[in-house]
Amino acid sequence: MNAAGGGRRCPILLPRDVPAARTARSALDRWLTDAAAETADAAQSIVTELVSNAVAFGRPPIEVTVAEQPGRLRIEVADAGTGTPTRRPPDEHGGWGLEIVGRLAPRHGTLRGRSGIWCELPSPPQ
Repeated sequence: MNAAGGGRRCPILLPRDVPAARTARSALDRWLTDAAAETADAAQSIVTELVSNAVAFGRPPIEVTVAEQPGRLRIEVADAGTGTPTRRPPDEHGGWGLEIVGRLAPRHGTLRGRSGIWCELPSPPQ
């Protein structure tokens, strides 16, 4: 993930289909090759959950943006829908996606003016 001065970005556009989460994970895996293992694992889990939610509840296209910033990795997953993602208590029928994001990412929230979620992970140097 090292880039001179930071600021590296990886935008990924996805259709709203079942393999979208796998496609996003694959692209992210290639991009995070020199990230700390803990950061890469958390980013993979978050992207899987958020893209799966966008496939289930959003409108195409789904856009994943990963941005390297000084000391952190910012992840955004948005779709063309007009609603705001809401957190609900997890149960046997679902609700675990945003719960997982909340547990893995110290900072997270909804995107303003878009249907989507952002989160930030600490990105320690390796």
